[in-house]
Amino acid sequence: MPPAALVSEPALLAEPEAVLAALERALQEPPALREHALPAATRALLREAHDALHSALTEGEAARLRYHALFDAVPDPVSVLSETGIVLDLNKAGIRAYGRPREEIVGQPIETLNPDLPPDHLKPVWETLNRGETYVIEVTNMRGDGSRFPVEVHSAGFEHGGRHCIVAVARDLSSRWQAESRYRLLMESIDKGVLLLDRQFTLLSANPAAHRILGPELETDLTSHTREWTVLDEHGRGLPEDQWPAQRSLRSGQIIPSTTIGLHHRASDRLIWISATTVPVFSSGRDEADHVFVLFSDITDLKRDSALFDRAQSLAHIGGWEWDRGRQRLYLTGEAMRIVGLEAGAHTMDDLLGRLRNSDRHRLESAQERVFVQRTGFDLELQGQRGDGHAFWIRMIGEIEPGNHVAPRIAGTLQDITERKQAEETLRIQDAPTR
Repeated sequence: MPPAALVSEPALLAEPEAVLAALERALQEPPALREHALPAATRALLREAHDALHSALTEGEAARLRYHALFDAVPDPVSVLSETGIVLDLNKAGIRAYGRPREEIVGQPIETLNPDLPPDHLKPVWETLNRGETYVIEVTNMRGDGSRFPVEVHSAGFEHGGRHCIVAVARDLSSRWQAESRYRLLMESIDKGVLLLDRQFTLLSANPAAHRILGPELETDLTSHTREWTVLDEHGRGLPEDQWPAQRSLRSGQIIPSTTIGLHHRASDRLIWISATTVPVFSSGRDEADHVFVLFSDITDLKRDSALFDRAQSLAHIGGWEWDRGRQRLYLTGEAMRIVGLEAGAHTMDDLLGRLRNSDRHRLESAQERVFVQRTGFDLELQGQRGDGHAFWIRMIGEIEPGNHVAPRIAGTLQDITERKQAEETLRIQDAPTR
């Protein structure tokens, strides 16, 4: 039998490894067949075919190893499906995630992992893949013990061996669902209102506290037309749209901290005062904020009380003050600053002492020291002069603030008693004996 007959037709149709083995046998020269030795040209051709096939098999094995290394390195479950939805392959992450042996999944329909799929579930998948797009869907998968977990599946199409296949990557959404549940619970339970607005100020979401604070108008009007609301600054003046905290936050990309604003709903004539912090939200890859969170508290009662307090101070000519020795800051209410003639802004105790005559300045300093040492209070009548040259008399009451402060503070009231002192002086002059 000639050596060429060792490479039979069935061998040529066998697996590449069998063909390679047949070529190796054909290239051998058994002693009994040396009289039928292959021609040199034929031998060279067989050697070339042998080497080419061996090289191809080596490269193929290397590619297979790379494929499995990459396939198993993906941390999410990855499955390869046939055109009809049969699982052809599954990576190690998938075996761990589904809690099943490989042989219980590979070769089985995808319904093994997702028994809730409808009969025609592959139709929209292939419609999307045939357009060259990726198919994305959120479904529930089932583990070997019957427990379910949510996944987001990204599917893409490819061809293998002339067959249409699908590669599907399933991202476990359990952590995200838990985070979203905690977020929803937080939004529903906190007493601060939370709004999410886009760049057109369309309301995208609002938590229960926001609905409670802003009332039914939030649902009916703000969603469709935010201009139904007039926005006011802390002094009650209309605030231009470009100065709205949300607009400033979107424009600058910065957080705008607690800002007092008024919201007047024209249709219902409701006026609400809120303290709002606005936080810009950036979508992935964007350098411009496209949404903004507004976190706010209802301070309507506080604003009303503050206005009434300011009015009462003005009518009674009484102001409030606090001396923080640790920070060297003197806090004065508006009426207190008006009484002693100080401009609005940050002040120190020296600013007030500078308005008093020398003797009264020393009396106030001594009284403060006694308060800090003895933790008592004081009640003084002091005379001074404003920057415009007008003299004044004040009654200044102070006491140590309660609490174990590292740097104690003194707080109290400051009353304008100029008219009373002038009346007393007038009476004194009138009662004085004439000579």
